[in-house]
Amino acid sequence: MSYDLYLKPRNGTIDRTALTQYFTNRPGYKTEGGEVWYLNEETGVYFYFNFAEKTAVDSKQATAEEEAEEEDEFQSYPIAFNLNYFRPSFFVLEAEPEVTALVRHFDLVAMDPQMDGMGVGDYSAEKLKTGWLYGNDTGYRAYIGLQKSTEPVFHLPGEQLERSWHWNRHRDNFYQSLGVDQFVPMIMFMARDNQAVTMSVWPDGIPVAMTPVDYVCIVRKEHTPTRFFRKQPQDMVIVPWAEVEPVLLAHGKSIANGKAISVNYTTPPKEVIKFVTSRVKQDWTPVRLRADQVLNSEIYLRFAEEGKE
Repeated sequence: MSYDLYLKPRNGTIDRTALTQYFTNRPGYKTEGGEVWYLNEETGVYFYFNFAEKTAVDSKQATAEEEAEEEDEFQSYPIAFNLNYFRPSFFVLEAEPEVTALVRHFDLVAMDPQMDGMGVGDYSAEKLKTGWLYGNDTGYRAYIGLQKSTEPVFHLPGEQLERSWHWNRHRDNFYQSLGVDQFVPMIMFMARDNQAVTMSVWPDGIPVAMTPVDYVCIVRKEHTPTRFFRKQPQDMVIVPWAEVEPVLLAHGKSIANGKAISVNYTTPPKEVIKFVTSRVKQDWTPVRLRADQVLNSEIYLRFAEEGKE
């Protein structure tokens, strides 16, 4: 199940070479044949554009003549945009500006067959979002109807998902704004006991600018514990944010309107080294989740409750 939007120039035709060059000059895109794929390695968001081929129509309620007219109408829109349903809400937040930029650059108009979509005519960024969100709800409902009781479903509150997405999407810009060489870790989605959690990495207590997460993975290479007067091999420990935050604040400061904590020193203070070396290894192994595996809790739980009735 997916959201499909068809685009064409308001006037004249579109040059395929110009279209390919446009995507080549934008980050995150890969062109292959008639398809253009977008993938952001930082956020995990993906979608694609292509030159629309002959598109099937619902022939159950259409005469042969009406069907031919509808097929011709679809074929007159040479660009197709596709964004899958059953995804976290931030997928459309990243996709919409990309579609909007394309429409503005080539002065395109749209044909949107989705319910609550924009219909035929001028493109609407807001209608793209509301149309996709409506269909995404349907995707959640359909999945829950087919779901096996033994299958784990990973989900987090929508606010937490979108905050994590925003951090990862703007992480490089945030690093550049610091003006100093500090590690800015990404937020990863992890599975713990079939539950989704957020996690960032803090290697050896190095200078860092970090936003709140559920857990921090401290990779210990230089500051591993000592046992029987010998340093132990490199390892990692998983520490709850509630334990890490006081250490960061004690040696750093809150920045970005309270959205992050920055610690900046030449070498880690002895208190930080003691904290790092004293952590005990966790009794669980984190398993990385893709961004598209973590759903919005509000949507999933709403339909899950309906399914029990």
